[in-house]
Amino acid sequence: QRLLAKQVPIDLIWGVSDPYVPTHQANLMHSRSLSLVENCGHWAPQEAPEEYARLLLGKASEAKVAKNQALNVGARREQRARKRRRLKSSFLARALL
Repeated sequence: QRLLAKQVPIDLIWGVSDPYVPTHQANLMHSRSLSLVENCGHWAPQEAPEEYARLLLGKASEAKVAKNQALNVGARREQRARKRRRLKSSFLARALL
């Protein structure tokens, strides 16, 4: 219940034939993405290890790309801030002369 209330973005890997938690329950979890694994029940890592690993590694590489993009945005923002500081200090220096 707490997870559903917080609306935490999650990536789900779900077995289509899960006998315990029906697939439609994924819609209640505010998932960022939902990957359905065919011919798989509740224990995807044990029942479909190759597919599970492929999906998990794909999510990890997506996260790495997103992190790198965020770092690039941060670096560009810092470069612009440094440039503004240099321009401001050179403007002040000229104004004092």
